[in-house]
Amino acid sequence: GPGKLDEYLQLRAWREGKVLAALGQGAATLSDLVPCAYDDVQAFVWPIAERNTLAILEKLRSEGRAREAGGQWSAA
Repeated sequence: GPGKLDEYLQLRAWREGKVLAALGQGAATLSDLVPCAYDDVQAFVWPIAERNTLAILEKLRSEGRAREAGGQWSAA
């Protein structure tokens, strides 16, 4: 239990870091960010990954670390 939870939290933090790195390259749409943040998985997974990326972006926005304007996301 606890070990698996820790593994999951580490994976989430790693993926969040990849999203932040993609944001660091400049403003981008959600569909532009997914291939950068999920370059370690096959493209057929990207539609599902897009929902996870949006959740990460919304978390980052609530923390003041990302912003969105007109469908373009960027680092805050």
